[in-house]
Amino acid sequence: MANSRKIIETPKGAVIQIKTKNGTVKSRIVWNDDFGSKFTNKFNTAQSKFDTEVLRLCDKYIPMDTGILKKSAQIATDIGSGELVWNTPYAQAVYYKTGTTNGLRGKKWGHRCKADNMEYFKKYAKRLMR
Repeated sequence: MANSRKIIETPKGAVIQIKTKNGTVKSRIVWNDDFGSKFTNKFNTAQSKFDTEVLRLCDKYIPMDTGILKKSAQIATDIGSGELVWNTPYAQAVYYKTGTTNGLRGKKWGHRCKADNMEYFKKYAKRLMR
């Protein structure tokens, strides 16, 4: 009995299944050459848009005095990295120790923004990856 071979092809690549003489099945995924770069570009674009949206929504949670803390994220964050950075000498102290000053503005702005907007973030990320 010869090896039986099944191939399932998609625009992303193919799955090749081979059933050997002794009955074992081996599978191999073969990606199309351009799939990796297209997916990477799409992911990087989505990550950049997501980072920008999270920064935008965090703005109303950040304590305001001179506005330097708020603006530091726009300068210090590498948009698309997935890591948002508020870079002032006092950012950590304000994040963990300062009480709420008015409305939404106050300590742990990232945690509170995430808690308030998690469902939106999930839907937004899903929409970006379509």
